[in-house]
Amino acid sequence: AYINLAAKLGLWVILCLGPYVFSELNLGGLPRY
Repeated sequence: AYINLAAKLGLWVILCLGPYVFSELNLGGLPRY
């Protein structure tokens, strides 16, 4: 429902699947600060 409402309003929705999307990188995909 939220994504459909955002689409009707012309907004973009960014889905973040979790901290392990780029788990092949160092630190589990988290940046090195």
